[in-house]
Amino acid sequence: MNEVEISSKNDTEILRIINDYIKQGYQVFLQKRCTDKFLMQTEYITPGVLDIDNSQVVIQNTLEEEEQQKVSEISKIENKQFEQSRDCSINDQCEKLAETIQKQHCLFSRDSLVFIPRQTITDFNKILSPQVKEQNDETLMNLYQMLQKGIANEQEGQVELAIKQFTELIQEIEQMVEDLQTSNLLNVIYVEALLILGLLQSRISQYQQGKKNFEKCLRLFIIKDQILLAKIYLRVGQNCQQLFSYQKAIDYYVQALVIYEIYQLKIEISLTISYIGIVYAHLGNHDLAIKLGMKAIEEIKKIIKQDSFIMGQLYHAVGEIHYFNHDFEDAIEYFDAAYDIKIQYPKERLSQILTINYLGSSCYHLGEYKKAQELYEISLSQITEKSTLIEAQILNNLAMTKIAQNINAKNDLDRAISIYLIYFSETHPSVRRALRNLKLQK
Repeated sequence: MNEVEISSKNDTEILRIINDYIKQGYQVFLQKRCTDKFLMQTEYITPGVLDIDNSQVVIQNTLEEEEQQKVSEISKIENKQFEQSRDCSINDQCEKLAETIQKQHCLFSRDSLVFIPRQTITDFNKILSPQVKEQNDETLMNLYQMLQKGIANEQEGQVELAIKQFTELIQEIEQMVEDLQTSNLLNVIYVEALLILGLLQSRISQYQQGKKNFEKCLRLFIIKDQILLAKIYLRVGQNCQQLFSYQKAIDYYVQALVIYEIYQLKIEISLTISYIGIVYAHLGNHDLAIKLGMKAIEEIKKIIKQDSFIMGQLYHAVGEIHYFNHDFEDAIEYFDAAYDIKIQYPKERLSQILTINYLGSSCYHLGEYKKAQELYEISLSQITEKSTLIEAQILNNLAMTKIAQNINAKNDLDRAISIYLIYFSETHPSVRRALRNLKLQK
């Protein structure tokens, strides 16, 4: 039995947190309001739960002190007013912001300046790599190679190894900052490492550590590179979303969206709109979520090829929106379209696996257990790096399809639990889910 304290006095926010517990498979009872907090007790009781969408989220009280601080007027929106607020930001506030933003993006750190001209966030490394080589600095090159290795392991799903590598990289850079004057490019590598480490820590429920690394970027640097700033906002938004702090996630996504609108970065605009759509799907505003998801596709389809990887990402996002609304047949249609595109990009294997996992889960919810089993087995066969979180999720889900067909799944669940315990404690929701599913097998 777990006792939970909620500091909010807002009934809507309290109800949302309670509903999030219920969705994660908890029984909620003994609810009691005190003068300064709301008390409830929870117990994880749901039999047979799929693990999907990085749902290894530990639900925490998201109303922390920083939520009491005043947020930017740009990011203050309500569900029903999203389109109006966005138009206002673009037409009025963005114009004013654009007057003060240099068209040549740059990052200031202490007294140093880094000049990184680029059109989008996606070509960041293509710009940075030659500049590092031009420096002809062995130490700088070694650090850049450490960054690249960490990114490669993150993309392969090797979360634990990637966290170790980024932590070592950051520690080495911070030691250099103390011992000698840092180079401008070193600061860029430092920020990139902090951002990725923060996201990885959020992925394994180390939310506060991740948050500290995001905030460190803003605290230590005066960032005038607006595109880099938008990237930080996106990372912080993802962190808030994983904490179920959905409105705050939207606030950060919108701040990123405003910057992308200023510079007319169409790809980034569409992707960010799709992120916001997924959040609204979690909030239960399905109509708005679908509207945003389809708008993201419409805004980009005229300027990129229909089989581009970005289109695959956007189709997947709309699939998620339908999935969270329990429209599993519609979800399958979009996941199929996403996978047909993603399969053309061998390097995006982890993204392919994620889509297959959603396809399998959609089939499971429709009672198509055999098909779901086949999809999970396909995704497992594509995992080359073992003992990753995605492997544990798929093993748990595969076991559920087997149990539904009266097939022994003990080995799958044992393996899933052993992997989860590498990253989480026994009280973590993903571990508890798998343990509960194991009882069904017995």
